[in-house]
Amino acid sequence: MIEGVAYEVRIFAVNAVGISKPSMPSKPFVPLAVTSPPTLLTVDSVTDTTVTMKWRPPDQIGAAGLDGYVLEIHKLVIANALVEDEGDYVFTPDAYSVTLPAKVHVIDPPKINLDGLGADNTVTVIAGNKLRLEIPISGEPPPKAIWSRADK
Repeated sequence: MIEGVAYEVRIFAVNAVGISKPSMPSKPFVPLAVTSPPTLLTVDSVTDTTVTMKWRPPDQIGAAGLDGYVLEIHKLVIANALVEDEGDYVFTPDAYSVTLPAKVHVIDPPKINLDGLGADNTVTVIAGNKLRLEIPISGEPPPKAIWSRADK
C-alpha cells in the first residue's frame, strides 16, 4: 500500500471446494506509514531487580507520529524447553531486540518445617535431659538461623 492513497478492501473465504463470492467493500481508508523501530538498543545496567535500557529514536517516524514505546520481555527457548536458572532474556521494543545474559536470583522467603513437633509446635523435655531438635530451614538466599530464649 502507498501512504496517502485511498483503498477499500473485500474479503473472500477459501476452502477445499473453492473461493467464495467477495464481501461488501470496506469503507475507504488511507494507510499511514509505520514508524521504524528504535535503534542502538543497549542494556545500560542490571541489578537483581531492574534492567536499565537505552535506545535512540527511530530513523523514520511515520505520518501517525510516535506516542511512546512498548518493551516486551521474552525468556529464550532452547530446544523447545524453557531455559532455567542460567538462561538469557530477550528484550524487544517493537521489532528490534537485544539478548541479555540472565542474572537470575531466585528469592524464596525463609521457611521452617515444624512437622516433627507436637500439634501446638511445642516440645516437652524432662529437666536434666538433653534436647536435640532437627528443624529444616530453607529459603533462597539461604537464611541465617538465630536461636534465642528470653532475648538471649
